[in-house]
Amino acid sequence: MPTRHDYTMAMQNPGIRFNDPELVNGSTVLNGSGQPSVYSGQYASVYRLTCDGRNYAVRCFINDNPERQRRYVTLTDHLSTQPPASFVNFTYLNQEMLVNGERHPVVKMDWVEGNPLDKFVNAHRNNAGILRALSVRWIRVMDNLQSMGIAHNDLQHGNIIVTPTGDIVMVDYDAVFLPAFKGERSPEGGHRNYQHPRRTDRDYNASIDNFPALVIYLSLKAVASDPTLWDRFHREDGLLFTEDDLSRPGGTSLWSALSSIPDTEVRRLTKDLANYCRGDISQVPPLAEVANPQKPASRPDRLVLKSTVGPVSSPQKSSRSAQPLTNLGSLTRERVPTAAQAARTHVNEPTAQPSNPVRPGEYWVATTSAVLFMLSFPGIGSLILYMLYENLAMTLVAYLTVVVTAATLYFCYFDRYRSGRSALRRAAGTCCRNGERLKAAFTMPNVLEGLAVIGLPLALLRGVMRVLGIGWH
Repeated sequence: MPTRHDYTMAMQNPGIRFNDPELVNGSTVLNGSGQPSVYSGQYASVYRLTCDGRNYAVRCFINDNPERQRRYVTLTDHLSTQPPASFVNFTYLNQEMLVNGERHPVVKMDWVEGNPLDKFVNAHRNNAGILRALSVRWIRVMDNLQSMGIAHNDLQHGNIIVTPTGDIVMVDYDAVFLPAFKGERSPEGGHRNYQHPRRTDRDYNASIDNFPALVIYLSLKAVASDPTLWDRFHREDGLLFTEDDLSRPGGTSLWSALSSIPDTEVRRLTKDLANYCRGDISQVPPLAEVANPQKPASRPDRLVLKSTVGPVSSPQKSSRSAQPLTNLGSLTRERVPTAAQAARTHVNEPTAQPSNPVRPGEYWVATTSAVLFMLSFPGIGSLILYMLYENLAMTLVAYLTVVVTAATLYFCYFDRYRSGRSALRRAAGTCCRNGERLKAAFTMPNVLEGLAVIGLPLALLRGVMRVLGIGWH
């Protein structure tokens, strides 16, 4: 197969390279250096050609796949009657482009004006309204594919284009799943920063997009809630998550940051995604179900509601002149619903729920620590233990205080709060930032844990002093 350099050199003279009547009369769009502008993917290079006022993307393959022609013919036949709203028109041209004396297959696609998903998020990371509206539209796009029994099979930032009008368009159909491909092995494994950590080529069905769709959805919701996440965790080859994050659910700094966000929905989605990473890929439900937790479905330890969203409107193709991205301000106000409208109209997003940061086992630790803290003071201890031998009783209390407070330190600090936020600080942030009711934050678990966090240093100091025989008057 030709290399990327071979294709780039050949694209300088499209008139002698193609047989297609449109492409042969086209002109290659050049970059600032006067060379053909190229968009490189894992298995192909894409060039932009202008042909009689129309723009096309020409996808040139750098790997040989004997099944490619059969798959594209089947895909063309299947989509000819009812293509997904998020797909663009394409034509597979076998033995088309002349490179190094031989002709090679290409895919001719309508060119889509817009930005890849990662560049779009980067440009609008401080506009929560646009990102939340895009997340709602993302649910609708995935729901449309799910209803047709189709999976893109390589969902990632480079294959998702956001147009100037806010439509979501998918490109790269090399690995698409159709019902006709049932029982076959996946021709590609998908982008490693979006796929389930235990996915294999045998995982190839209509639900294979469920996991990466959730990764993308959670990333959009998280950046909308806390734009600083983008600056801290975004890498060039993804949105927020990396392969290491997905293979270590709950064990990286990204998981800790997401778990401490005041937004209750982001925390819920984070917990769900971590559970799915630990489980089998077949247990991940459609995105529309994960996004709403009020109706039972196949989600671990959660309740979900299947979305009533409809398909997105078909995006306008390359015949439309490009619009600047600054038009997205009016898009948010007019075409794409706000977060509140989206919750009422499309996805019944969950209402804020009180956080419950205390795990089973921390209740007795926090409560016992608070009681022992009070008993360690001579005045209170004397009143409660008046009928007992005070010195012996207080010494035992002191020893117990040291043991219990040490255990609580582990539970509350080293294990739970490595991100540096206590329960009370997180609760206060939730109230202030999201406007949640005060009672949603000051639940009994939060109060007990707050008492333990505040009293632990004093209790530990008091216990150590009594063990060492140092008085505290």
